[in-house]
Amino acid sequence: MENILGLNVLKLRDLNTVRFFDIDGVLCVYAFGEDGIGANLKGLSYEDFLKTTNIYQDKNAPDFMKFYVSHYCDREKTFILSRAYSEEEKKQKIEFVKRNYPSIDVSNIIFLESKSDKPKIARKILEEKFDGINTFHYAIDDSIDVLYDYQKEKILAIHNSSLFVIAKHNLDLQVFE
Repeated sequence: MENILGLNVLKLRDLNTVRFFDIDGVLCVYAFGEDGIGANLKGLSYEDFLKTTNIYQDKNAPDFMKFYVSHYCDREKTFILSRAYSEEEKKQKIEFVKRNYPSIDVSNIIFLESKSDKPKIARKILEEKFDGINTFHYAIDDSIDVLYDYQKEKILAIHNSSLFVIAKHNLDLQVFE
């Protein structure tokens, strides 16, 4: 089956496909942030809270995402575009990626001041490192607003839940049994 829900499954599994991942809600279960589930800020600002609490230390990546990245993503063609509030949060996210996704080159983690910058940064990477927008690529995010922004910039974007449909039907993974 080459297409599921309009997605090119072969390209999703192709090592030549350039990918742009989000961290929170995609590579890591989302339960963080100022309004995040389980974030007990103890009356501190989010930035001060991060100075005393490593919110990513005990978090693991979903098994399927670890499998997908390690088997279908080329180290040189896999990027992370993530919002970070502080240097401490950047450090925590980098350690999370190193621990859970050793096949991702940490130099390909790009932190942004605003999630709305993701499409512009993805386009810039495609233009500077590859054959521009003509290079087959996917931006994988959990935010509908971000996905819409990607599409406006002509960046192919999919919701991370789309990968689970593909996994269930095409990848024969043990993690689902």
